[in-house]
Formats: sequence, C-alpha cells, structure tokens
Amino acid sequence: MLIKILFMEKYIRYKRFSETHNEITIQEFYNKLISEGWDIIHYQEINHPIGALTNNPQDKMFHVIVVAGKRQDDSLPKSQVL
Repeated sequence: MLIKILFMEKYIRYKRFSETHNEITIQEFYNKLISEGWDIIHYQEINHPIGALTNNPQDKMFHVIVVAGKRQDDSLPKSQVL
C-alpha cells in the first residue's frame, strides 16, 4: 500500500502596504516584512523624478505597493493517493 500526502499552506491573512521610500529606507521596509513573516504576493514600484517629494535634490524616491500574505503555521493535507 502506497500513501502519498501533499501538504499545502494557506494564507490566513493579507495586507496591502503602500509607502514612499528612498534607497536607504526601502531596505528597512524589506527587513520589516521578512521579520514579521510576510510573503510578497504582488510588488509594484513607481519611480519619481530625482529630487521630487524631498528637499534634497539628490534623493531618488519611489512609491512601493506590496500585497503580502501570512501563512498558517500548521500544514493541511491537500490530497491522499492510495
């Protein structure tokens, strides 16, 4: 008798992040997502002209939209084949 079990984790929570960052703060944003256990499902980055949205004309700013999900801790059996 052969038993095969496939496991699938489901997302139990979704969240949309919409934030403006520069080249330094974007890494902090990624670190925050990872440390809080979020998986990135969708990512969109909108670049603004250099110097826009800031007092420093050298800053490169961009707006980030992320749809992220958290997975459940326990795995649920997806299917069994006998």
